[in-house]
Amino acid sequence: MLSMLGPAPHRLQVLVVEDHALDRLLIAEAFQASGVEADLRVVPTAEEALVLLDAAKRGSGGPLPDVLLLDLHLPGMSGVDLLVELRQDPLTAAVAVVAMSGSTVAVEELTAQGLRVKGFLPKPLSPRNVRQLFASLDLVLWV
Repeated sequence: MLSMLGPAPHRLQVLVVEDHALDRLLIAEAFQASGVEADLRVVPTAEEALVLLDAAKRGSGGPLPDVLLLDLHLPGMSGVDLLVELRQDPLTAAVAVVAMSGSTVAVEELTAQGLRVKGFLPKPLSPRNVRQLFASLDLVLWV
């Protein structure tokens, strides 16, 4: 009977790139508690995010994310460098990004480089400010 009503609603595809284990846990728990229908993939480095994104672009991995929650300060390749690569690739240029950082300088750097983000989540993360994540997601999904 449901098939006659049309396709199932799209589940939000979220990729979290965060090197701190506690922040990854807070984000995962916030999604679980929110009831947001989302497939959450979590990686600790920009390099691992690129591997997932490349597999998705080739069709050999999961779908491309609708939203990327991106820590700007990562070991190795920075979140800013990852964002530059995303914006230069036509297949990932439109992925919505919510930047996470404890530095307003990092956000200013994004603006100076002309890099688009849909939202900003200040760090350090806490249960209180993780709620801002869902306000950012509302913005991402409706704007």
